[in-house]
Amino acid sequence: MLSPIEVGKKSLDNYISTAGERKILEIKDLAQKLSGLRVLHINPSAFGGGVAEILFTLVPLMRDTGLEVDWFAIQGNEKFVKMSEDISNALKSKKVNITSEMQNKYLEFCKENVSKIENKYDYIIIHTSDPVGMVNFRENFSAKWIWRCDLDIESPDMEAWKFLCPTIQQYDGGIFTMKQFMRSDMKLKNFVISPPSIDPLNLKNSILSQEEYKKIVLKMGVNPEKPIILQLSSFNPLRDPLGIIDAYRNVKQKFPDVQLVLITFISSNDPKAWKYYEKTVRHAGEDYNIHFLSNMNGVGSIECNAFQRAASIIVKKSLEENFSVVVTEGLWKEKPVVASNVYGLSVQIVDEINGFLVNTTEEFAEKMILLLEHSELAKKMGIRGKEYVRENFLITRQLNDYLTLLGRLSGVIN
Repeated sequence: MLSPIEVGKKSLDNYISTAGERKILEIKDLAQKLSGLRVLHINPSAFGGGVAEILFTLVPLMRDTGLEVDWFAIQGNEKFVKMSEDISNALKSKKVNITSEMQNKYLEFCKENVSKIENKYDYIIIHTSDPVGMVNFRENFSAKWIWRCDLDIESPDMEAWKFLCPTIQQYDGGIFTMKQFMRSDMKLKNFVISPPSIDPLNLKNSILSQEEYKKIVLKMGVNPEKPIILQLSSFNPLRDPLGIIDAYRNVKQKFPDVQLVLITFISSNDPKAWKYYEKTVRHAGEDYNIHFLSNMNGVGSIECNAFQRAASIIVKKSLEENFSVVVTEGLWKEKPVVASNVYGLSVQIVDEINGFLVNTTEEFAEKMILLLEHSELAKKMGIRGKEYVRENFLITRQLNDYLTLLGRLSGVIN
């Protein structure tokens, strides 16, 4: 079922200090042309994901610009959740057998949820692949429908695509992370490229003094006076925590005091994640300079903020990645980032400017050693990284993207 999500108030003017007055005035000028538009956001959950985190800021900022905005989260049953997972995997090119019975059950659930929506909106924005099928039941709505796709769907499972493509073609507009993540046969004429963003004013990015973040890090059992390599990521083979441990061991030969901190957020009822977590801990052995931290032992937004500020280097070793918000957060805190040379991360890292893009475990170690040996280089990369985020990955840019697409679909801008 659909559940309304309550959000607090935010003022666009508060972002002048981070985004700059010119950009805030541009947003206000655009929003004035759209004043009074009614917009509904729908996504799978109000918690536990980058989409929800963005909406907690985007929704109140859209309201502050003069739009009437609601946000509903879709509460799925077990079969819907399974089907949604299959759809996501199929779009990411994994082979999935989506039977006719599964399709019908999924569409029934989408239809049931659409029936709960009032026909009072000018735009309905569907976030992620889970509720993408809701557009099939738009016939009783005057609203235009927009799909926010957070996946690389360039090479989907083609059997599943035969089911999904006609659905996606019914949308009036789309929002994508990268143009390379799109397919031409979607036939979407109106779209914007809008990578995920961060809220520079939320708890994860709020300013902490050196004294404050060192105190937090020390409390978690890590020495803030010694070099820290930080990876904040889920524990699964695609995020390769085993590989980053191997790279750290190479670095340790030259810098014996270096520490590796691996932070994750893990659910108590996720057996696959726990199994890989345990495998990673075994791989670390009895090296007490490798620290495993998670929400299970008190890590939250403020702790992540503190570790990102205390880190010497932030790493992101991924075999595939659509986009990494934690990389953006690290860059915003003026930290050099060493990351895998994959599509999504190459949007965030300009190689040898604000970090390094590498292809092997050995290259990870090589670049980390270089940054630890040359602190001035690390500092310069960090400064460039923050400015790169300011220009490209703040929530105000994403707000502008959304308003631009609404403006095009409304006919008030070209």
